[in-house]
Amino acid sequence: MKNTGMWICRIILGLVGIILLVQGFMWSFLPESNLAINDIVANSTLGLNMIKSDIGGPLMAGGLMLILYAIKWKEFYLPLMIFVSGYLIVRIVSFFADGSHPTIIMGIILEAVVLVLIVVLNNLRKKAS
Repeated sequence: MKNTGMWICRIILGLVGIILLVQGFMWSFLPESNLAINDIVANSTLGLNMIKSDIGGPLMAGGLMLILYAIKWKEFYLPLMIFVSGYLIVRIVSFFADGSHPTIIMGIILEAVVLVLIVVLNNLRKKAS
């Protein structure tokens, strides 16, 4: 059962990592569709650069860390906990400060589930070794 649980966690975290990596790529190199979908306007070169680097870069980095953690690299446990917790904290603060939106709620749930899966996979790895 431990191995099954470990594989389920690894597969889910790996898939989330791939999604984040693709989203990061889209925000970084093809931002126009994401800007339109999310009702974000970048009126200047600086604004577009900030969106690409401040949204796309961290999403690609987080996605890559999740993939590497899911594959084998246990060293990414703490950086991932900090990274995902940061996103979750900011999203919760924004929820209360700025109001609700279905995408915000979905993000809160996804980030909380990812945090739980990271901890579960870490605990399963400790028990297996």
